[in-house]
Amino acid sequence: MSEMDPFNQVFGRLHDFMRQGVFTDLVFLVDNSTFTAHKVVLAACSSAFRYMFSEMENSANNQVLIPDVNAETFSVFLDFLYRKDVNLENARADQLLSLADQYDVEDLAKLCDDSLETSLNVENAVDVLMLADSYGRADLKLKVSRFIEKRRNSVYSCGGWEKLEDNFELVKEILGNFFEKEPCPKELYQEDSTAKKTWTVLNYSWISEEGAVRRLEKSYPAKLELSIHGFHYCFRVSLVHMCCQIAVKLCLVHQDGAPIVIEVTRTNNCRLSSVTKMCIEPCQWESNPEKTLSIFISGFDLITYPFDLTVSLKIPQADMLFSPRKPLRLSPDAKLVVENDVIFICKRILAEKSDFFRRLFATAEVQEFEVHDIPLETLKKLVSFMNSDSMPSPDEVNLNLLRGAVKLKLEGLIAHCVSILKTKMTISNASEMSAAAEQVCLDQLENAAKEFIVKRAEVIVKSNKLHLFKNNRAAMKELFLKGRCLK
Repeated sequence: MSEMDPFNQVFGRLHDFMRQGVFTDLVFLVDNSTFTAHKVVLAACSSAFRYMFSEMENSANNQVLIPDVNAETFSVFLDFLYRKDVNLENARADQLLSLADQYDVEDLAKLCDDSLETSLNVENAVDVLMLADSYGRADLKLKVSRFIEKRRNSVYSCGGWEKLEDNFELVKEILGNFFEKEPCPKELYQEDSTAKKTWTVLNYSWISEEGAVRRLEKSYPAKLELSIHGFHYCFRVSLVHMCCQIAVKLCLVHQDGAPIVIEVTRTNNCRLSSVTKMCIEPCQWESNPEKTLSIFISGFDLITYPFDLTVSLKIPQADMLFSPRKPLRLSPDAKLVVENDVIFICKRILAEKSDFFRRLFATAEVQEFEVHDIPLETLKKLVSFMNSDSMPSPDEVNLNLLRGAVKLKLEGLIAHCVSILKTKMTISNASEMSAAAEQVCLDQLENAAKEFIVKRAEVIVKSNKLHLFKNNRAAMKELFLKGRCLK
């Protein structure tokens, strides 16, 4: 020790006195061991000790019990108070940090932070994170969050998520740390729900995006794709000359079984001239062996050239999908009882449409049947569907209807509900949809909900919507594992 450092010399001697029990006036009882120390030294290093000793001033008892700490760790703690220069290898960092926090020794807490950060790995990362959270070590918590972000799959594989998932507030905080601190850009709340292709049309020809002039007699198909709400559509689109008219020809390459709106718009000098819009149901492609559709614009003699022609693909709004029901013309021969109300039915029709009712009617000769677990209004819609063979309108489709369709094994209605619910998915209801889909084992809707949630992870976290997913462990896990900051 340098002779030019008198303070270190003094504390060095006091440290020796402490170890030898010379002039000590305090005894610590730790893990079946005893340690002696000088009150004045400890009070000079810690405001917590200073307050404690002032409370003990009139007491004859100079013993202090230290629970939940082993002797080796407490020995390192005392060494630090006397010398400020210790080796943490023989100490448990969690216990040492607890002592530093309890007795307000910030220098030692920072040393523990550095030690914990140095020893960080995928197996202990969550433990260190929770330790940092317990003792309010903000810088350490942020560093551990960044460490976990880069290795979250490995942390999950080591069982880290199981330790973390019940601590919602901590999960919320680290997910916030996964993303940049700037406010969430407005465009992140929006999703491009339209795919489109535009041509500039001359007389009997059109100009490509590359500037080449193409004749209408020949087909130069362009690829047009739309992915939204878990659906994917892909077309080859051509502008052709057919029967003295200009037509847009669409050839289906791929579709996920959802309705789609095809809109063709013609503009002259940026002014709208005409719009042709149609909503195509999946069954219409299935009944079309060539999977093609031609939309005619107008005769050449009625058009002013040049003009711009735009073909757009969109997911339809609810009011575009409504198909009116056929009137009910059946003779009821039984009734369903639900919630103290009655629905009159024709057993033959329901038995033909639903395995659930076929088994129910086969095992009973009575004319009155109780139905449980399906709300009255939902059951009315289900019976109406089976009677009429008309799909319910999108406004009528909800999770209760989906659950009822699953219970009654109405496969066509299940597919319809799934396709509509995908288009209705929002941040506010995605968690409920994910949980409901998992409950009834509908992988398509569950996967769509998970994809929806992951794509909007930054929006969910930054717009304080994470509480909506608090009770959905599957959704929280997806956010933890796959949520990415949108660049």
